[in-house]
Amino acid sequence: MRDDIIQKAISKFYEIRDIPYHISVSDQEEYNDCEGKNKKLAKALEDLGYKVRFRVGLFYWNVVKLPKEILEIPHNEDCSHFFIEVTLPDKNEWVFVDATWNKELKNAGFIVAEWDGVNQTELAFECYEVLGSEDSRRYLENINYEKDLKTNGKFYEAINKYCDSFLKPHKNE
Repeated sequence: MRDDIIQKAISKFYEIRDIPYHISVSDQEEYNDCEGKNKKLAKALEDLGYKVRFRVGLFYWNVVKLPKEILEIPHNEDCSHFFIEVTLPDKNEWVFVDATWNKELKNAGFIVAEWDGVNQTELAFECYEVLGSEDSRRYLENINYEKDLKTNGKFYEAINKYCDSFLKPHKNE
């Protein structure tokens, strides 16, 4: 693959990664959580000639470096993490790429990925299982977002507020 294409891919990765992380808790909000950001990245990379497929990892919230008061909010302890797997057109190896956490969240102790356009990134969450590509596709088709928000909405709102606290305030605020 040409170096200029790889540089465009790297640029897109960082542009999307650094959109502030936000779990949508209503239909009016843009999805800038792991699913929303990695779907945006998938589209951008496909446009550049990368092959892309969706993947799901399963994790427990208690291993994420969140404050105790957030973890005490009622929620499902197990959760799914959405990321992508890519391969270069001239390669035959799939690698994980994850644009979940914006750079500011490194200060929260979160795993903020770096990407060179070719090799695998770290995953945002320590997954106890990563589903295969077909199982990931089926899993995504069966997510009940309404039920998830009913159970976890307050927890997600607290995570959003916590993540927002790491953003630098604008000069006019």
